[in-house]
Amino acid sequence: MKKSENFVNFGLAIVITFAAWLFFDVQGRYLLLIFLAAYPWRVGKKMFSIFGGVNSQGSIYSLFPLFQKASRNTYALSGLTLFQEAGLDAVMIIGIPLFQKAHTDALICFGLSLFQKSKCDSKMIVGIICRQEADNNAACCLGVILMQKSHGYIRLEVGIVLIQRSVMETTTVFGISVFQKSDHKVACSYGISLRQEGQDVSCLIGFVLSQKAVYCAYIGFGIALFQRGHDVGYSWHIANRINME
Repeated sequence: MKKSENFVNFGLAIVITFAAWLFFDVQGRYLLLIFLAAYPWRVGKKMFSIFGGVNSQGSIYSLFPLFQKASRNTYALSGLTLFQEAGLDAVMIIGIPLFQKAHTDALICFGLSLFQKSKCDSKMIVGIICRQEADNNAACCLGVILMQKSHGYIRLEVGIVLIQRSVMETTTVFGISVFQKSDHKVACSYGISLRQEGQDVSCLIGFVLSQKAVYCAYIGFGIALFQRGHDVGYSWHIANRINME
């Protein structure tokens, strides 16, 4: 891995240097300076770079990575990143990681991603994400999501989501969801949900086209066109209890 890793990192620096010469007409000793700046440098088991790289022995810290792969953590400040893969945590502060994968936690603070996957928690603070998966929990504070899927809990604080599918709990606090499904609890606190399926489902304030529950399906204040379950109806107390459990 060490030889292929060095080859990839060397190739990255060559590509950046060639791009500087081709598009910006950089000449002479400045090309050498650009190569040295673009090359990922190792300090102990940690690697520091401007444009990313590969580190099979530890973590990598980059300013504007094109790609990152590390046996431990990957940290990126900003930029368009083709993929970010970490043995532990993968973190992007502001940017567009097209593919982000982590064996523990995956985090995007502000940005856009096509696919985010983790063995533990997948999180986005603000942004747009096409598919978010987690073996544990998947969460987004403010955003637009095509699909959220987890074996634990799913939570969207504010935004729009097409599909939410979890084993434990699926929740949209304030927003619009097309389809919510969980093996246990499904909740929409304030907003619109077209379809809810679970053991217990609730909407505190809002509109639901269809609710299907094994046990309870309740609306606190709003409208549900179709309700199916052992116990269905309109009750603020019951809807709030399901929402808060």
